[in-house]
Amino acid sequence: MKDLAKKQEVLKVLDGLSYNDWLEIKFKADNYFREQMKAFESQMRLDSKVADAKY
Repeated sequence: MKDLAKKQEVLKVLDGLSYNDWLEIKFKADNYFREQMKAFESQMRLDSKVADAKY
């Protein structure tokens, strides 16, 4: 029941958003995940270099 109440609360908030608000949220989310992926890929490259150097 708690999940249903939370979902309804979120839907009420989302229902009040304009199209421009949606676009802004999408843009910010896309940028956030793009930056996270860049950091992850960079760390993977570093890990790979360390592993290559050790073995």
